[in-house]
Amino acid sequence: MDLVDKLGEFSFRLVQGANERIQLEAMLAHFSLVGQQNKS
Repeated sequence: MDLVDKLGEFSFRLVQGANERIQLEAMLAHFSLVGQQNKS
């Protein structure tokens, strides 16, 4: 559920005119952190 919430947040930022590359990198970083937490 956390990933879906964050995905919506990143999408909103893009609609508001945020830099696409920065948002993509932030999204991938968040996905990576969640993946690492789930491994433990």
